[in-house]
Amino acid sequence: MNAATPQKREWPVIRVFVSSTFTDFKHERDALHQNVFRKLELHCRARGFQFQAIDLRWGVPMEAALDHRTMQICFEELRRCQQISPQPNFLILLGNRFGWRPLPEVISADEFRRLLTTAIDNLNDYRGRSATKILRQWYVRMKTPARRRPRQDAAIFC
Repeated sequence: MNAATPQKREWPVIRVFVSSTFTDFKHERDALHQNVFRKLELHCRARGFQFQAIDLRWGVPMEAALDHRTMQICFEELRRCQQISPQPNFLILLGNRFGWRPLPEVISADEFRRLLTTAIDNLNDYRGRSATKILRQWYVRMKTPARRRPRQDAAIFC
């Protein structure tokens, strides 16, 4: 087979993205994997489809989490489910906890300055580190060519 030729799927795919906070829905997610998804695989196979459950509890590597890419990976997988599969292709489990809200992957120079000002105004230490030190470790100014940067405020931190 030619490497440039995409491999054709033998069966149409039903792909469902599972979304929830991880810790408080652990038992429900485990029950889906142990009791529901296997039955859906058999049901789909009997009708000429392939079933895929996308659960990112095990799919986001630590490097991605440390590099602010967790949300990007989740959105890419959700988009892939929507492109490949007919609806429904998204399962959300909602509860009393709203989970973790990640920092943005990239921010503008202006936003970085505002965050630094707020961090300096609130000099509370977090586990022995100042808020400004944490902020400076988390975001580093990207080096972009001057011709691609129309003004100083357009600089990006990631």
